[in-house]
This record gives sequence, C-alpha cells and structure tokens, in this order.
Amino acid sequence: MEFINALRRYKAANPNELLNALTDIEQSSIDAANEASRAYDAYFADVADKERKIESRVASLSEQRALAQTKMDTLKKQVANATVNDDYTRLANYRDDMKNLEDEMTQLSAETDALKHALIPGDETLYQAALVKFDRFCEALKQYNNAKLELYTFACEMGVEYEKIEKATQNYNSGGGRAFSIDKLNAHFYAEEFQEYNAHLSEGKAAQAGVESCNRRVQIYAPTFKERY
Repeated sequence: MEFINALRRYKAANPNELLNALTDIEQSSIDAANEASRAYDAYFADVADKERKIESRVASLSEQRALAQTKMDTLKKQVANATVNDDYTRLANYRDDMKNLEDEMTQLSAETDALKHALIPGDETLYQAALVKFDRFCEALKQYNNAKLELYTFACEMGVEYEKIEKATQNYNSGGGRAFSIDKLNAHFYAEEFQEYNAHLSEGKAAQAGVESCNRRVQIYAPTFKERY
C-alpha cells in the first residue's frame, strides 16, 4: 500500500506548476530588462536633446560668420576704392571695421570649432538611475538563469531515474521470486482424485461423465497457480 500511495501522490503532482513558476521568474527578469532599457533611453534622450542644442548653436554661428564674411568682402572693396582715391580718413575707418570683423570671425570660428569637438556631458541623475535599473535586471536575470539551471538539472535527474524505473519494470511478468510447483503439490495431495481422473480417461467416451465430475472436483479443490494469481 505504501508504494501505491507514493505512486498516487506523485501522479497527483503537476509538472506544469514548475514551468509556470519558471515563467513567472522569467517575466520578472523581462520586466527588469524593460525598465533598464527605459532608463537607458531616458539618459540618451537627454544627450540627444543637448546635441540638438549644440547643432542649433553651430548653425547660428555659421550664419553669423557667413554674414561677417560678406561684410569683410564688401570692406575689402571699399578699402581698395579709398586707397586709389587717397581717402585716408575712410581708409582708417575701414581698417578699424576690418579689425573688428576679423576679431568677430575669429571668435565665431573658435566657438564653432569648440562646439563641434565638444564631448556631450551626461546627466548624473539619469546615469545613476540607469545603473540602478541595470543592477536590478542583472540580479533578476541571475535568479532566472539559476532557476532554469535547477529545473534543467532536476529534469535530467528525473529522466535518469525514470530510465532506471523503465529498465527495472519492462519485464513486468518476470521476477518476484519462485515458490514451488502448485501442480506437483496438488498431484500429491489429490493423488486419489487424479488416479480416478486418469482411470476415467482410459475408459474412453463411456466414462466422459465421470471425467467431467472428477475434473470439477480437482478444479475446485486444487486450483492452479495461474488461477490463484
């Protein structure tokens, strides 16, 4: 009975509960991964916003420098005209204007170059938030992988055990020990009945009723091992 009870208890167990539990752990890891990804996206969204601001500033500086260059080109023509006309007063003014424009263009070029080669700073708060989310994901993933390994190992072990059970029970009509020949025991104990039985058999069809009567007595009092089993 203990074996039967043990077998019934095991059959009542649902292996899908293990898979469902593993799925829950996996989902926790997936959720943590998604949260980490959102934190990562938030960090780089901030970086992209800063990049757009820099690009906008560079474009504005380029427009200012282009305007300054146009003014410089005009001044160069005016300087030439003042020179050939001996207009030294205008020439002095043009020189001052050119110096101011050169300083402005130099400053605009320097700022533009600095912005183009600038390293975009990351936000400290968003960075730390992404790290926290990533650490949580790593822990959740570790728990999932460990659980999956445990379940895989368990399944392999159970497979080996079931293989042993299969080999031990495949010849289910053999084994269990041998006792004695029930026919030999019956032949001795019911020797008289067997003698009568054999005598009737030797008499032929006329003794068929006696054979059947004796046969029934033997079957009643001396059932074979197969019938007992």
